[in-house]
Amino acid sequence: MGEPPMKSLAAVLQQPQVMRLQEFQIAPLRPDEVLLKVEQVAVCGSDLPRYTGESTRLHLPIILGHEIVGHVAELGEQATAYGVAPGDRVVVEPYLTCGRCRYCLRGRYQLCEQNRCYGVTLTSDQPPYLLGGYSEYMVLIPGSRLHKIDGAVPAGAASLASVVANGLRWVQTRGRIQIGETVVIMGCGAQALASVLAAREGGAGLIIVMGLARDIPRFAMARQFGAQEIVNVDEEPPVEAVHRLTAGLLADLAIECSGAPAAITAAIDILRPGGRLVQIGTNATTVPITTNLIVRKELQIIGGLGQTFEVGTAVKLLNSCRYPIEALTMQVFPLAEAEQAIRYALEHPQCIRVGLKP
Repeated sequence: MGEPPMKSLAAVLQQPQVMRLQEFQIAPLRPDEVLLKVEQVAVCGSDLPRYTGESTRLHLPIILGHEIVGHVAELGEQATAYGVAPGDRVVVEPYLTCGRCRYCLRGRYQLCEQNRCYGVTLTSDQPPYLLGGYSEYMVLIPGSRLHKIDGAVPAGAASLASVVANGLRWVQTRGRIQIGETVVIMGCGAQALASVLAAREGGAGLIIVMGLARDIPRFAMARQFGAQEIVNVDEEPPVEAVHRLTAGLLADLAIECSGAPAAITAAIDILRPGGRLVQIGTNATTVPITTNLIVRKELQIIGGLGQTFEVGTAVKLLNSCRYPIEALTMQVFPLAEAEQAIRYALEHPQCIRVGLKP
């Protein structure tokens, strides 16, 4: 790919609602580092509260961006374990693994005790600086996990490999879906739609998606990803809808993606005895829960955070091009307009994902 670059432009969040373009010198790589030329990065919904200052996980200054596809520009002389070569197109997993703590050793490296995540916890005020995707180049450090991805996969889909992996983890790994089960997905955003896809791939017998009236434009996409039934909860209460659609049998598995208190309590109500709820939507509000139902129905309530080894499976799905995942990226801005892209996402919640292209 020619001579490695000497400089990189990046959008740095210096303080809440203050993002500036900054030029960084690219230092010579350490032996175990990789230089990545960013092709496209998605503006994740979790980037928005970091920008506004509402996030409880705010590390400044920072180059945001953890949903990334790019090309390997340069490899350190000892960076052979990644299994990639200069020019390879790769997706980058957000979470880094130390490989030594109790969680990494058990394969749950998204819970690593070092708490390192590109574009989330790694700041830009110390070398190697370029540790987020809102940049022309990134430096990938030890503990990174890379996956080669076909050039035929649109950038708007490839950058969402970790989103697809989230759905796979929540439905298949955490939710332990069984063939023929009834699955209810509560929400209609990118994570919920990825969960629909994962339920279809997992062999669900009936997939029900629940959304609000404002989500109506997304209902067709939910069907493309595998939903058989759509419920507008502004018109029909969730519990009544599930009773109707299952002839009173209710659901085996619920994936609650919205974090809305009413949705969380409804998720418990719609489960049949022995059912499982995977809770991934977050909300700072305290949610009242009827514990009697949990006990009497012997329900399992399971938390879901991010992804691990599911990224490899997600890349295979993306390479198959069987789902229109690129349709989730509805607007793309140049890197120089990173702050405008975030504001657009804040002002247009109907836009599922915004992309940035250096």
